[in-house]
Order: sequence, then structure tokens, then C-alpha cells
Amino acid sequence: MEQKPHHPADIADELERLTAREAQQELRDLGPEDAAAVLAELEEESRPAVLEGMSNSEVAAILSEMPHEDAADVLAEIPLSQQAAVLENLPAEDQGPISRLMTYPPDTAGGIMTDQYLTLRSEQTVECAIQHIRNLGEEYRDQVLYLYVTEGAGKLVGIVSLHDLVFKRPERKIADVMRTDVAHVFVDDDQEHVAQLFERYHYMLCLFWNATIALWAWFSPATWWTCSRRKRLKTCSAWSVFRKRSACLLHGAFPFGDASHGFA
Repeated sequence: MEQKPHHPADIADELERLTAREAQQELRDLGPEDAAAVLAELEEESRPAVLEGMSNSEVAAILSEMPHEDAADVLAEIPLSQQAAVLENLPAEDQGPISRLMTYPPDTAGGIMTDQYLTLRSEQTVECAIQHIRNLGEEYRDQVLYLYVTEGAGKLVGIVSLHDLVFKRPERKIADVMRTDVAHVFVDDDQEHVAQLFERYHYMLCLFWNATIALWAWFSPATWWTCSRRKRLKTCSAWSVFRKRSACLLHGAFPFGDASHGFA
């Protein structure tokens, strides 16, 4: 008997060969969490047809299991007449962040960022920071390569890497180990420009500023690869070549509240 694929990418390939109705049923059978992982792997041209026959609550249940930036991408692909209804069915804590991400054009830096990250306070100790990571480790395990040091209403004052936290003495203050000299781009910069910066300077991290010099979000290697795969038929450019490279992060935050988890 033929064994069914288990990896989301393999399941997505299988769905591409099914009718829209068959694919919809497969997603229902998977459940929201697994369906979200598979939906993220589907070609963006195929997703609207697969979701078209599903109810607003079903689509919302799947999107609620996706990172905000992926959910925003999928929501933007479905008919405008359905977007508001799906958004209303999402958990309240997801509605605002997803709506904000959808305001950025897809060819801008803001159109490829995510809003979920971890923050620290400069007066915290390394030991306290590591415990903070452990407390949220399951939820943020793919998002703790760097942590953001903020003060007041979320103003960025520095960053610290997980590597530095592990190798510094536990009693040291975050203010003593954080970096303040971090490159940045603006949320409305063209993606080509961002790609060229990473390509030229071999950045591992680049912060997003908005007009008020507020921190924005971060961007993972996995998301770079997904974007590249979805748009692989586009004309080759510095951006398309860059997106195929795995070691790259972009970061940022919202000026009026964000989806970060940090110290009060």
C-alpha cells in the first residue's frame, strides 16, 4: 500500500494534483494546525481556489495557526468580499497585526516582514533573559536568534544575540552585552534594495524603521525560501537570487503596540 506523504511540502504537492473540492476536503481532514503548514507550502496561485469552497470560519481557523505574515499573504489572495468576514472570525489578538501587515505593498520591505519577536529590558540580567526565553521557548523557538532591547513604549535601544546570552556570565546586565550599532532599512524600501544590502554586506540582521523611527519586525530564512519558491518564475534579479540564500534575518515592530513578548 502506498504510504501517504507526511511533510507539508509533499502534501502540498499532492494537493496540487487534486481538484479544488478534493483539496479542500484534505485540508479539513488534516485539522487547522497541519492545514496551515500545508497551505503555506501551496503555490500562491492555487490557494484561492482551494479556500474558495471553505467557510469563513474554516479559513480563519487555519489562518490563526499561521505566522501573521503568512496569514496576511493568504488573506490578501482571497476575494475582497471575503477578506473582512474571515478577518472577523480570527482571534481578536490576531486581527490587528494581520490587518497592519496587509497595508504594505508586496514589493516593499514591509511586505515581507513578520511582527512576532521577543523583547528584553536593559536592566535585566542575562540569567533573567534566558529564563524569559525558556518560558516562551515553545512558542518562539524559531524566533530567538536575536532579542530586542526596548525601553518606555517600545523604543529600541539595542539587540542581543542568543549566542551572547549563552556565553555571558548570568549576573551581567543586558545593557552591558547588547549591541547598539545595527544596520536598518525603512519599511517602505523596495525589496530589491534590501536584497542588495544583504548581498553586499553579508548581513545577518537588519532592522526596519518606520517614519517615527520605531522598531518593526523580523524575517526568517524559511520565509525567504518560501517567497523565492512561490515567485521562482519571475525574471532573475539581485532580489530573486538573494532570496535563495538561507542566512538572512530582517527585524522590526509596531509603533502603537506590537505582537512581541517582553518584560513589563
